[in-house]
Amino acid sequence: MSLTRRRFTQILASTLFLHHLPSFAQSVKFWASRTLPEAQNITRIVSAGAPADLLLLAVAPEKMVGFSSFDFARQALIPLPEHIRQFPRLGRLAGRASTLSLEGLMALHPDLVVDCGNTDETWISQARQVSEQTQIPWLLLNGKLEQSAEQLTTLGKTLGEEHRAAETSQSRQPLRW
Repeated sequence: MSLTRRRFTQILASTLFLHHLPSFAQSVKFWASRTLPEAQNITRIVSAGAPADLLLLAVAPEKMVGFSSFDFARQALIPLPEHIRQFPRLGRLAGRASTLSLEGLMALHPDLVVDCGNTDETWISQARQVSEQTQIPWLLLNGKLEQSAEQLTTLGKTLGEEHRAAETSQSRQPLRW
């Protein structure tokens, strides 16, 4: 097959387009699997992983069913209220290291699953699949560190905890090395 001007132009255009795909994929700030419940109807939240554990702990710990990755029951030096310290470790819901089964997730009767991490098509597809299988809404936040304030703001709006999220977001101090 000879290289025609048309074929060359197609290859060049494709190359220029593909060059921008990684930055386009990372521009997703959050993704929701379906219509999210009203904030006042969200009382039970399952975290899909450790970053979401920490966000939920900062914004709405009273709505958490448990931690995905942490077990604070034996960590006496971490200043947490006793009822939060006793939250069960449920297991992770995201990625190849998932340890919480779909049956286990459904048995918890959550109103929402919150995840924070990659927002590329692979992770969105996985979240969509779990949400469709369980009929549980899923909120996936972009987990980039520089988007921490946006993560807190989005989660605060979703859960009706805007004030607490704003306080947490504004209290962060820049890291000094």
